[in-house]
Amino acid sequence: MMTRNINIWISAILCSLVCATTVVSSVKGQTVENSNSNPYVGLAPYVNNETFFVGRGDFSALDPEAIRNSFAEVFKGSLAERAFDKNSSNATNREMSKTLDVVQKDIQNELLKLKKLGVRELIVLQQNQGGSFRAIAQVKDSSKREEVKTVIKEAFPNLEVFEESKFIVATNDKQLDSQTYEGFKSSSNEVLRSFLAETNGSAIQIYCSRLKIKELARSEGEAKQKRFEIDLSKTPSETQKGIDSFDSHFRFATASLNFNDFSFKSSLVFSTSERAEDFKLGLEKFVAFIADKAVEDLQNEGSFGENDLNKANLYRELTKGFLLQLLPQRKDAILSFETDLKTKSFAAHPAIMLICASQLFKSFAPIPKQNGDESN
Repeated sequence: MMTRNINIWISAILCSLVCATTVVSSVKGQTVENSNSNPYVGLAPYVNNETFFVGRGDFSALDPEAIRNSFAEVFKGSLAERAFDKNSSNATNREMSKTLDVVQKDIQNELLKLKKLGVRELIVLQQNQGGSFRAIAQVKDSSKREEVKTVIKEAFPNLEVFEESKFIVATNDKQLDSQTYEGFKSSSNEVLRSFLAETNGSAIQIYCSRLKIKELARSEGEAKQKRFEIDLSKTPSETQKGIDSFDSHFRFATASLNFNDFSFKSSLVFSTSERAEDFKLGLEKFVAFIADKAVEDLQNEGSFGENDLNKANLYRELTKGFLLQLLPQRKDAILSFETDLKTKSFAAHPAIMLICASQLFKSFAPIPKQNGDESN
């Protein structure tokens, strides 16, 4: 069975979760729900307490003009952070404004197409780490379904697309998908229900549970691809301890992003505060490890000569400082991060990081298994 799948995408997004990651509040009270007040209603038949990953994109939550203005604000803050002089800053902002005008128009056009097709949201589901994933779009108007299938096939040519009831489904492995959902037993997932209700209106909502870092690192797909390959045995001992704590005590992670104002909230929830601290310390040590490795690689490539020790040390500290500012804060058993337009660092803003993650997904989306092909 093919295991080269959405794990790569999830790992990229979880980098955003870990490095720029508020907490889902405890489930309190009951509310009268409908599909507008809580997206969980539409998801309920496909989830239970064992569901590994849920991602939701709400196209109706996007405001092209607000996105344009927020992007401009983050970019402007980035220039100020880097101490651009007034003339250079004004000239650069004018050019960026022209680009953003085009981007705004493109977003408007794409949203108009989706509205005409009757597609309000896209859901990504994966029941087990290492299993198949499916992306589903509800299309109530049967006359539009063929057109929606064509759009999805063009956007993700490596996925298999088919109809299922009122949904258009795209998956990386149709056979495994069928085995997963035939006779699937749904049950109430109160953490997911609460999270989706509280963050409804966000353009992106992400939930993940039961993730195992070691399993991800040694997955067959990644080993074959030789991408993102890291020998965990060579990382600092604190990092290895942190990974052990994560794999045995991690409960769930959530993230929500509002593209209109670039607000981002995320959390990693552990069973105990001690294990959360283990993982946080492991991340800090891993950052130093990555910075040292980056300098070592540059030295081996000849970028730093024997007399460039000060430059190498400066590069190391700048790299480490940049990565450390992305690490979440701990409160009890939760590692969390919250940011908005006050976050001035352009490249480090979670909105930008998730855009990059989406590009990783498109680049590394698996090729569907062909008939008679057992090599995958």
